[in-house]
Amino acid sequence: MRCFGSGQRARLEPSIYTHLSGDPIGTHQYYKDTRDKHLAHPVNAFEEVRVGIATGESGEPIGIGHLAAFRICDAAEGVAQLGAMASVAMQHVAKSIQPLEEAILTRVKGNIDMLAALKPLRIQPQGGSEAASTPRITHG
Repeated sequence: MRCFGSGQRARLEPSIYTHLSGDPIGTHQYYKDTRDKHLAHPVNAFEEVRVGIATGESGEPIGIGHLAAFRICDAAEGVAQLGAMASVAMQHVAKSIQPLEEAILTRVKGNIDMLAALKPLRIQPQGGSEAASTPRITHG
C-alpha cells in the first residue's frame, strides 16, 4: 500500500498477508484506513519512478533496473523557515493562553475542594481501531 490513494499503479492484494499469524487482514485494513484518513493524496510531481534496461559491455540486455525518487521534505532552508513559523505560532498561543491559565489557577487556589473533585487529566484515543476507518469530517 502506498501513501497515495489514487493513481495508476500495479496492485498487491491484501491476501498476500493471509499466511501471517493474528489478524493480518484486519491490521492491513487498519493501516490502510489510517493512510486514507491522514496521508492519501493524488500522484504528484514530487514522486517519480523510472524503469530501465541494464545492458552488458557489448550492449546486450542483462536485467531491469528501477529508479525511484520521492520528495520527502524541503531543503534545510525550508525546514528552518517552517520551524521559525511554528515558533511564532507557539509564542502567540502561549501569550494568548497565559491570562486564561492565571484565571484558572486563581479560581482553584480559592477552592481546594473543587481541585480534589476533578478527574485526573489524560488523553485517550476515542474509538480505537474503528476510528481509523471512519471518514474525516471536512468543513468547508
